[in-house]
Amino acid sequence: MIKWFLLYNHKYYMKSYKYVPPFLVFFTILFIAYSIKPVNVMNSYAFTTVLIFFISAWLAYGFIENEDMIQQQITILHLDSQNVYYFFKIIYIWLFSFIFTFIALIYPILLNAFNREITFRDIIISVISHIIASFLGTSIGCFFGSRLFNIKRASVISFIALLLISILGKLIFKNIPHLNFILYIIPPVWMLIDEITKYDIISYREYYNFVVKSFFVLSYSFILCSIFIFIMKKKKF
Repeated sequence: MIKWFLLYNHKYYMKSYKYVPPFLVFFTILFIAYSIKPVNVMNSYAFTTVLIFFISAWLAYGFIENEDMIQQQITILHLDSQNVYYFFKIIYIWLFSFIFTFIALIYPILLNAFNREITFRDIIISVISHIIASFLGTSIGCFFGSRLFNIKRASVISFIALLLISILGKLIFKNIPHLNFILYIIPPVWMLIDEITKYDIISYREYYNFVVKSFFVLSYSFILCSIFIFIMKKKKF
């Protein structure tokens, strides 16, 4: 049943062509970013982590209510569970974002764009950061559909504002001590960026810190997904 649902989502999404604008923006930015070589390894992967976060959120924003209301009700009846319906819609678009993640990781390597040899630890850090950032972006994008925002303009403005605050949070709040707690309330993609840009060649100590913070971001994403599913169940149709 789950395999059928994922395939169904894929076919439905492919017919919508809503993935085309994110693809075009992604490839344009990636091409421009690596048009000048060589580039710093971890700084460039920090940039593409941000890019993947933004693109994944955009994909989820356009996908989560891709079906019309009647079709949603029919699909939920087939699955016999709203939890399963929304959870695997989130999983599908997260898996779909892996296409972007793979390209973002492999493209600079194929171009020989880096200023030094890339190490195994570089790859591990980069893969983890991109995958977790894509899940965080997906979990955020789900909240801005028409069922939760009646006014389209409000949805778009809120969506963009939250993404920008998520990325620039540390720059905004780090010099305001009594507002530092906000950093742990807003989506913490800044935490991933901050960690992987600290050092070009990552030591084992920084690797440990990165894993801890990645776990925090991943947990935050799961909590967001749970809240979204809970809200959608309460809201119904």
